[in-house]
Amino acid sequence: MCLLGGSLHPTMSKRYVMAMVGVAVWFAMSVQPAAAQDPWYIDVGDHWAHPFIRVLWEESITDGWVLLGGSLGLFQPNESMTRAQYAVQLAKVFRLAPVEGSVPYQDVLPDLTITGGKPAYPWIAAAYERAILSTSAYFHPHDAITREDATDLLMKALGLNRYIDQLAPLEVSMLLHRFPDHHHITEALRPALAAATKLGIIQGYDDGLLRPKRMMTRAEGITIICRSCVLLLSLEPDVFSPDGDGIDETTTITIGTLKNRNITRWNLQVTDEHGALLHYFNPNPGSLSQPPSFVVWNGRQWNGQLLPPNTYFVRGWVRDSQGMLHWSVPQPVEIREYRIWGHITPRVNIPGSTGTISVTTNHPAESVLWKEGSEWLAAYHREAGQGREWAAQLHIENEAQEGSYFVKIRVHFDGAITRERLLPYEIYDDLSLMAWLSPTTIVAGDTLTVSALTSEQVTSVSAKFPDQTTIPLVLEDEDWQAEWVSPDDMAQGYYSVEVKAVAPTRESRRLLHFSLIRDPREDITFILIE
Repeated sequence: MCLLGGSLHPTMSKRYVMAMVGVAVWFAMSVQPAAAQDPWYIDVGDHWAHPFIRVLWEESITDGWVLLGGSLGLFQPNESMTRAQYAVQLAKVFRLAPVEGSVPYQDVLPDLTITGGKPAYPWIAAAYERAILSTSAYFHPHDAITREDATDLLMKALGLNRYIDQLAPLEVSMLLHRFPDHHHITEALRPALAAATKLGIIQGYDDGLLRPKRMMTRAEGITIICRSCVLLLSLEPDVFSPDGDGIDETTTITIGTLKNRNITRWNLQVTDEHGALLHYFNPNPGSLSQPPSFVVWNGRQWNGQLLPPNTYFVRGWVRDSQGMLHWSVPQPVEIREYRIWGHITPRVNIPGSTGTISVTTNHPAESVLWKEGSEWLAAYHREAGQGREWAAQLHIENEAQEGSYFVKIRVHFDGAITRERLLPYEIYDDLSLMAWLSPTTIVAGDTLTVSALTSEQVTSVSAKFPDQTTIPLVLEDEDWQAEWVSPDDMAQGYYSVEVKAVAPTRESRRLLHFSLIRDPREDITFILIE
């Protein structure tokens, strides 16, 4: 399982192995309690994790073994990282203060140490107090930490618990199903690993496997922690409502960097879940500058347009004086608004019927109004809805025409907050009338045929022609038909025929059109005479 997009290549040369034999002798004879900062580690050399170990070593927050009275350091990058070592490293990287509080673990005693005598209990207690570590009877501090456990603790240290909890079970399954060995993931850790996958914190190996139960080496552990903490972002609040009500209109993004990285350039950006850039905070990221301690975001894109309610992601990068580029872990942030849901039942109505308008809000409303024309009418609230469920009756007139319509809903929330929404519905005329003319282009004196298909309740059909004559259509089999002869002196032009179908309770009309043109035979006669 590659973490944070990195690939791991633990290799050692024969010369390096021989050097380590001598180091092992020194180590057995000379391990001493560490000072505030370990001496640089002689076993890192050209190890693939050298840059990441070096970054945290410069911050005085790595834990190795100290040799020869403090003059030499040993990191043992290819050894397994224990659960205690990983928890201590997380606590230090995320700037937790060591505490002497109690922990529930029967196997974590106050005298617990790691890496040759360094105290572990205060840091484990700090991680537990911060809710990075869960409550259980045993912590198993000396066991090697698995990749799934390491990912879970990292996600908690990054403050992503709410985001993890919001993932739907179906999305968790979809995110993890692409790994053939996803069924090996501990059930309780599946949401955390799914969230880490979605945020790009973990990826699979080249063969597509995740290997959640594989033990993590110290080099791998230090690498994922380092890549997560060179630039740390936190948002308060991580859910805000830039909807003009004056409450939680903005979110403050706090920017933290490692103190010794000598940052020369920076930028923060807001993206959607697909990575599309929506906003950036440094207009000149190529210029030499230090990031501010915080920035404030109002939920708008770089062009000033307010983003719709959704979950977005804030991510940043910094470049240090050595030219290394460091990305932060994406931090989710939610834009929320007062929401209105509604519908009209049935969605398709017929003239003369009555529909029901139903409105639901995510917060209790003081009143709900609706209108289709110019007058606002009050809806009534349903007792069981506690101010969140409202209804009204929509009466469809007998003369209503087929088509698509809308009802406007206006909801008044507490504090003069109002929200509006349009609810669509359709009118279908069950008094069906389909009519047509044949032909649609004639000359004076030609016969025009009117045909119609209707629903069964129609009792008569008639057609009114341009000369104001009205002719009844005769029902033959399933079709209604009539013929009309256009007057010989009828002028050229575009004309209409009104077809009317009558039922016991109402009627329906259709307007048909035809063109009357000059008789081309007149032109032929003229040519022959000439």
